[in-house]
Amino acid sequence: MHHIGGEGPAVVLIHGFGSDRLGWVATSPALLASHSVWAAELPAHGTAEPGPTTPIDMAHALTKMLPETGNSIALIGHSLGGAVAAHMAALKPSQIDRVALIAPAGFGDGEVAADFLRGFPKLQDEEDALALLRQLVVRERLIMPQMAQYVLKHLDQPGRREALAQIAEAALNFMPPATPDDALIIWGEEDAINSPDKAWLSSLGDRAMLLPNTGHLPHVEAATKVNRQLVAYLQA
Repeated sequence: MHHIGGEGPAVVLIHGFGSDRLGWVATSPALLASHSVWAAELPAHGTAEPGPTTPIDMAHALTKMLPETGNSIALIGHSLGGAVAAHMAALKPSQIDRVALIAPAGFGDGEVAADFLRGFPKLQDEEDALALLRQLVVRERLIMPQMAQYVLKHLDQPGRREALAQIAEAALNFMPPATPDDALIIWGEEDAINSPDKAWLSSLGDRAMLLPNTGHLPHVEAATKVNRQLVAYLQA
């Protein structure tokens, strides 16, 4: 668990499959004025060693690493991290009082794209990496060659590809957690990785935000709108 900075109530950011704590670079600055911001890294991602492979097992591991604040904690989880965050909320209801889920795995209108999950650990060259990563967004220019190079560098770490392949299979075959009470749900309408259940989101009213012309990374593609919604939710 990495402390990004800030003071006040704690909020923990949990990234998605194939990402790491740096995936929140457009999110954390908006939260630092009012919160103590922390970022988790899932097993075999970023600087984290391989470990648990299923969302529920990751949730158990992360609940043991939550910052000791003496007050309630908020979680913001994206994609696989959204499923983990929802499980954590069920495991620690007295400690976790707010949960924001961004395109959370297990809550969409169908399965998460298997070609993306299974293809990611097998990436070997920059061109293929760029093509796969650009499935995440509507505006492909947001995915720069440096991002593909960064991904390939991390994939080349010992045991990383094998561990991510196991996590990918677990993400395709898991029982989704219950929706946390009063959770905020944020989704991109054009998500090609984890298609939104628009009818369900509509039924949530103000608790849901469906963004047009946005793919699987709303916190990157529509950062200003998402950050405004997150801050309002956390401070309500």
